Amino acid sequence: MKQTVEKKIVDEFKKTRYRYEALDKIVFDKLSSIIEDKNYFVMDIAHRVKEVDSLRQKVHKKTGKYSSIRDITDLCGYRIICYFGDTVDAIASSLAEYFVIDTENSIDKGKNLMATEFGYASLHYICSLPENDEYPSDLCNIPFEVQIRTVLQHAWAEIEHDLGYKSDFGVPRAIRREFSRVASLLEVADERFVGLRNGTNEYLMDVRTKIANGEANDLPLDQVTLKEYITRNKRYLRVVDEAKKILHVEVIASDISRFVIQLDYLGVKTLGDLVMMFRKNQSYLIGMIKEKVETMDLDIVTTSMILRYLCRAELVLGKYTKGQIYRFLLLSSKEDSAEKSANIISEISAKYWAEHAPASNPVEEII
Repeated sequence: MKQTVEKKIVDEFKKTRYRYEALDKIVFDKLSSIIEDKNYFVMDIAHRVKEVDSLRQKVHKKTGKYSSIRDITDLCGYRIICYFGDTVDAIASSLAEYFVIDTENSIDKGKNLMATEFGYASLHYICSLPENDEYPSDLCNIPFEVQIRTVLQHAWAEIEHDLGYKSDFGVPRAIRREFSRVASLLEVADERFVGLRNGTNEYLMDVRTKIANGEANDLPLDQVTLKEYITRNKRYLRVVDEAKKILHVEVIASDISRFVIQLDYLGVKTLGDLVMMFRKNQSYLIGMIKEKVETMDLDIVTTSMILRYLCRAELVLGKYTKGQIYRFLLLSSKEDSAEKSANIISEISAKYWAEHAPASNPVEEII
């Protein structure tokens, strides 16, 4: 009898596997659409239809558990890996909006752990397509499994599986204890990552509020404040609008994170310092970009180009020595390129000050 049931299940799957492949595509596309539409931040969505050999091993290993192919709920399987624990809960709630959830067979692994236990935590939802005009009726009675877990939960599951310690049976107590200790650290880390993200979001909103209210001068320069400044500061946006009119170009956003280090080298520690640098160098900055646009016949200027030439303008007008300019350029260039550019910028600076302030003395080089 055992062989007959196993063979019946496997044979039926062979004949109908094409239906599972059709279901797989529908569900994967729907999950991808849900995550995109609701803007969930996830690392990966994996999916697969179980192979025939894998099914054969499963029903043989769990003899007597399955009486028909309908009893096997993971022939189509999906795994959504999230960065944050609260995203797991949010996605789980969204699944109920689009799929029929088998609450009796769905499992929250974390809730199954005792209060004193730590270990694998993940949501395993058994779902099916709702019966409506959107889906083929013959696919709506096929169950599929959706696993939702964090990156750290996924790492735990993979390592635990690789080491072969899926159960406590036969595992030495010392090793079980060590597994529990590591699991507790991962659980705390998951919670702290959510806290760090929330703290970052709160900082971002505070920065935006202060920029909008004109109270941002004392904010330290970092990736968040720099990005928000060039996105929202009215004075900076006026500079951009002026550049557009003079240069007849489009200004588009680009990655400017690398300029935090370069601006720090030039003494820009706060947004107020950056505002002063723009005020001091604005005319020369636009002139440099104008020359670049005309020479290269450009119709697009990026925010990184504006900051790049702001730094160049500061190097010219700030009376920096060749050694200081060279060390600045080393922050983003190789030695040969930095030396060549330092010579050029130094010569431009010397010529500018010879024309505008012939009696002035250059700043002594700081070793």
